[in-house]
Amino acid sequence: MDRDPDLVRTRGYLYVCGRCPFRGEKSRVINHFYKYHVPLEHCDYFCTLCMFRCRSEYDLNSHTRGYTKHVREVQTLQKNGQTYNERNYLKKASVANIFEDGRDIVKQSYAESQKHWASRAGIRIKSFPKPTKPSLSKYTATAISVAPKPLAPLETSTATCTAASIDSYTRLF
Repeated sequence: MDRDPDLVRTRGYLYVCGRCPFRGEKSRVINHFYKYHVPLEHCDYFCTLCMFRCRSEYDLNSHTRGYTKHVREVQTLQKNGQTYNERNYLKKASVANIFEDGRDIVKQSYAESQKHWASRAGIRIKSFPKPTKPSLSKYTATAISVAPKPLAPLETSTATCTAASIDSYTRLF
């Protein structure tokens, strides 16, 4: 390969969640942030039946037809003889979470993004140095001598199988 592919141009910059190590495309990291780090009632729009969260009313209404978990929950309600009324489950937050780029999700550099997307695609990029192993000077290990427990000698079974014992065993099933 003469030229390294520009993966940032095709995949976009890499983003990292501001509260955990989750990484990915911007939309995926935003969705992850809302799902795992924002309480349900603070999401812009949400469904209390299936815990679906989104940022637009259109997405909330369309999830009732296409989101498998929601469809299954509605079917379960109907099997149990309960009626499903969207107004009881589809909600808009009274106090929405104020999402902030740079705090809640962090955009990575071009080089970091290129390296990440290349590793995901299985491409080795020539312009990046090989990764180095972390130095062990940071980590101190203390040797602990542990004597192995003696193992019990193997016991041999003296039970014999007869046709009668096999018949009584198979009748159990």
